[in-house]
Amino acid sequence: QAVRRRAFWLTLVGLLLGVFGVQGYFVHAIPHMEANGLSRSTASLAWGTFFFTGVVAKFLWGFVIEKLTVRWSLVVLYLWEAIGMQLLLHATTPTAVFVYAVLNGLGHGPFLQLQAMVWADFFGRRSIGSIMGVVQPIVVGFGALGPWLAGYLFDLNGDYATFFSLGSGLCIAAALVFMLVRKPGSAPLHAVSQSGLGPG
Repeated sequence: QAVRRRAFWLTLVGLLLGVFGVQGYFVHAIPHMEANGLSRSTASLAWGTFFFTGVVAKFLWGFVIEKLTVRWSLVVLYLWEAIGMQLLLHATTPTAVFVYAVLNGLGHGPFLQLQAMVWADFFGRRSIGSIMGVVQPIVVGFGALGPWLAGYLFDLNGDYATFFSLGSGLCIAAALVFMLVRKPGSAPLHAVSQSGLGPG
């Protein structure tokens, strides 16, 4: 029933666009900082700061999501990720990378949680295991292509500028998708008719 609905496919496309860009730059963040002239210790400390800030931000985002809704939280998240990639792309000093780490860490906090929450929010929790079992291998597999392309473009161009710009664009596209997608109607997926097909 879920795959018959437009919201299912738009949600999947939005997540694929976002995860491709974000996971693509994640793997190459420290090499990128080193390529920008920063020491490995500074790059590692900044990366650790990014994740620590993200953990703290999860608690704050719990309140934000309740007020903003899951869909609009994803819009904000992906726009924030796009800005964060641009901040990191141009960060050539220790101060700049720590500014990136804190600011983007605040935005990245609910990245994984929202990817799961959107399915439950749109289609209910009764079939969330089946839905996640279908979509998550696709999301993970597609996301794994991001680091490969980032590495290929680095070998081709000698820097990560092309991929970071591409990743930012993909995150903006993901935000636009979630601006357009609408939560399916109120009929629950488990309301199956006697024919076994159910509504929608």
